[in-house]
Amino acid sequence: MDDHKADGVNDTITTSLDDQSIVFTDKSISYVDILDFVELHITEKSDKETTNEILK
Repeated sequence: MDDHKADGVNDTITTSLDDQSIVFTDKSISYVDILDFVELHITEKSDKETTNEILK
C-alpha cells in the first residue's frame, strides 16, 4: 500500500481478499468501509497485547 487512507485500504482489500474473508484490524478510521467488502470485520483497540496476540 502506498498510504493508509481509506481508498487505498479498500483497493487492497478488494484485490487481496474475497467477500467471505474475516478481517481483524485496529480501530483506525482508514478501515471504515472494510465490511462492505468482506464477510466480517472485527476491530480491536490497539495496544501492546492486542497487537502481539490478535492483530499479528
